[in-house]
Amino acid sequence: MPKQRVLIADDEKLLRSLMTNILCHGGFETVAVEDGLQALEILQKNMDFSLIISDIQMPRMDGLSLLRNTRQSYPHIPVLITSVHASINMMDAIVQQGALYLPRPFTARQLIDAAFQAINNSL
Repeated sequence: MPKQRVLIADDEKLLRSLMTNILCHGGFETVAVEDGLQALEILQKNMDFSLIISDIQMPRMDGLSLLRNTRQSYPHIPVLITSVHASINMMDAIVQQGALYLPRPFTARQLIDAAFQAINNSL
C-alpha cells in the first residue's frame, strides 16, 4: 500500500522540517513548501495528496487564502490548519471551509492524530 502524501505549507523552516520528520516517522510521505502560492504550484503539477497542512500566517499567500483556493480547485483534499495566533473569526472560517484546526504548540502524537483524523473525516 503506497504511503499517504502530505503537502506542508509553513514559512518557518524549522517547523517545516520538524513536521516533515514527525509525519515521515508516522508513515507519511511529505512535500514541504514555504507558503500558499508554492503549495498551489505543487498542487497544479500533482494533485495526488491525502492531506494539506498549512500555517495561517505566511508571506505571499496565507493559510486561509490557500484553504479557500483548495476548496474551489481541490475539494477532495482535506486541510489541517495550524497556528499559534487564531482568532475566533479565523477558527470559524476554518471550520466553515471544512478544515480541521490544530493549535500550536502541538506534540508529535497530536500532529499525527490530527493528520489521520483529517484524512479519515474526508473518506
